[in-house]
Amino acid sequence: MSTYNRAFLSGMRSKISVALPTLLTLVGTLLPVSSPVAIAGGEECVFNPAVPGLRVVSLNVSPSVVEGRSKPKGVVVLSGPAPQSGATITLGTNFYAANPGYCVVVPAGERSAEFSIFTYEQSMTSRGNIYASYGDSFLEAPLTVTPKN
Repeated sequence: MSTYNRAFLSGMRSKISVALPTLLTLVGTLLPVSSPVAIAGGEECVFNPAVPGLRVVSLNVSPSVVEGRSKPKGVVVLSGPAPQSGATITLGTNFYAANPGYCVVVPAGERSAEFSIFTYEQSMTSRGNIYASYGDSFLEAPLTVTPKN
């Protein structure tokens, strides 16, 4: 790769838009930013380098059994306060009945952040996990989505 191509690519910033839980669209822009940016649900999450030693130590989903089309809450807790730029926690799921969004930001100086989980109407009970990761830490919490009565 030529020096020109490397310089051009290093000056690009990628944005990830989440249209559906499993559909990601990659859009490149020519803004000189070193940290990747994710845009999900109208919110922007900047992925700064993880702080060494800072970890996700707790992930809670409440309630953990819900009817489809409800919005349970998730809470992530860090091992210490988030850095001045905040700590961007990557979120995910392993089943189609729930969407926690792409990320949540723990504000500077704080240890926790809350996020909403969107669930979809189900014809039968679905079970899966919600995931949270930061740096080299990774946690999961169970979630069950039932049909509406």
